[in-house]
Amino acid sequence: MVLLVPVFVAAKPALAAASYNFSDNSGLKDAAGGVGYNTGLEKDSISVIIGQVINAILSLIGVVFMVLIWLGALDIVGANGDQSLYKKGKDRIKNGAIGILVIFIAYLFTKVVLGILTSTGIFKT
Repeated sequence: MVLLVPVFVAAKPALAAASYNFSDNSGLKDAAGGVGYNTGLEKDSISVIIGQVINAILSLIGVVFMVLIWLGALDIVGANGDQSLYKKGKDRIKNGAIGILVIFIAYLFTKVVLGILTSTGIFKT
């Protein structure tokens, strides 16, 4: 018990340092703004909101495909020599991998398109 006291005493400054937000407290944002550096889009701009919604939807669909891959793996493991169950599991894994690839491409496409639209000023507020 006595050996744990130094661990807890040392953990408090470490946790305090982890919650310290350097960019807000260091003054670098003020210095960047003073020299004319644009710090980015506003948090409530239309492009940021659209990007967040699309990222959330793509993440949920990616989770569905990961579950599909896991179910396919469980089908293969539990096949016990049954070729139809083995083929079903193999097809699930293949479809899940293709789905994740499509979601990844859609995510990249969305990032590129929204990046172009925000840089040209269409979605800037």
